[in-house]
Amino acid sequence: MRINEVVQQVPLTRRAVKFYEEKGLLHVPKDSNGYRNYTEEHIRILQEICAYRKLGIGLEDIRKLLLSNDTELLKQIYEQKRSELDTSKKELEALEEFLRTRDAKTFCSSLDYHSIAQAIQDALPGFYGYYFMNHFLPYLQMPITTPEQEQAFHKIVEFWDHTTLRIPLLLRFSGWLNWRLSSKACLQKTLEQTEQRTQKYLNLTEEEYQDLKEQTLKNVKLRNHPLVKYHPFFIAHRRFMRKLQDCGYNDIFLPNMMALSPEYKAYHDALDKINQRICEDLGLYYDSNFQLVLKK
Repeated sequence: MRINEVVQQVPLTRRAVKFYEEKGLLHVPKDSNGYRNYTEEHIRILQEICAYRKLGIGLEDIRKLLLSNDTELLKQIYEQKRSELDTSKKELEALEEFLRTRDAKTFCSSLDYHSIAQAIQDALPGFYGYYFMNHFLPYLQMPITTPEQEQAFHKIVEFWDHTTLRIPLLLRFSGWLNWRLSSKACLQKTLEQTEQRTQKYLNLTEEEYQDLKEQTLKNVKLRNHPLVKYHPFFIAHRRFMRKLQDCGYNDIFLPNMMALSPEYKAYHDALDKINQRICEDLGLYYDSNFQLVLKK
């Protein structure tokens, strides 16, 4: 059957069907005339994908579920959903009790945040917290479950609560625009991109590595060109990065981020491993301003 017939049987648009094909979740052969020929099996797969997306499951997890029929992963998702249901029930009970007693202290202590990201955003509200934490929010879409995470969370909040940095004007302006334009849809897209990026670095092919190495060398040469190196914007940016490192970003914040989020640690370790390999292959090192430069 053709794609017009497919979208009559599944709650998806033509664009969505093609998107899942592009992502490799669906493989549809073409007939002699060059048209894709969908079967009942393809309909079943699309219905399954649609159901998974309604549950908020990311594309990489959907790929695993389709390729291996991963029962354990599905059980994990089930347990997560059941936990969310229990949390909703607990919240309703707490709200009902507060309506009856108006005891704000008990009401507050009986509730918790759904995710670390939500707790971070409330602990560090406004643009300042957004600017420094937005990059990490995709790795914090889960609750705190261990004492180690609890300790790391409080150290991160304390770090930013006692750190005051003046963000350069252009960086502040672009960050402010992103802050104002951010939405739940943007977050969902970022979550998927983060998941894909992590998987890429964890499973980098030799061809992808060579491309990354070549691009890194181009970027280093560009950044060290006099017209760029001594431009007021990049001078201000280097000074800002220096102040960021001096206040404990590398020594306090990042180690606690890795303790707080296993997902971020996996990404950080994979990226660090690739970075070290590229530096060794190209003869690069970080100078006192934490900028990559070529060894002479």
